[in-house]
Amino acid sequence: MASLTCSARPPNAGLTALASKNYIKLEIVDGSWLAVDRAFRPEPAPAPELPLGAPDDEEMQAAWQAWSQSSDRATELRAALQSAMQAGDNSEITRLKLEVGVVLSEHRTVNEEYKRLKAERPDWKTPQRTG
Repeated sequence: MASLTCSARPPNAGLTALASKNYIKLEIVDGSWLAVDRAFRPEPAPAPELPLGAPDDEEMQAAWQAWSQSSDRATELRAALQSAMQAGDNSEITRLKLEVGVVLSEHRTVNEEYKRLKAERPDWKTPQRTG
């Protein structure tokens, strides 16, 4: 997914005399942007300093993927349980209820871990889910 925001005024619109009439700002999905005017080139924002022991991007990505897969599995089991109930298959209902209990317990653990890591990295942007 990509998005693009264009603006004809520099961020310091109160100081328009500093920017030429050719200024255009292109903003890309991750918040970075390019100024297509050689006369106006603001310094990029410095990368945020992470507190000592905070999870890195790889650890955040892994935690998010574990949460996402766990959530998807719980959704699949819920749909299977609904189908078994509609079909009146009591043995399948019993089996799925047991499996749902296990999966939900695991999902709560994965969810709590993801929330804990996210609290340590409020700057980290959760990827958009597809599908």
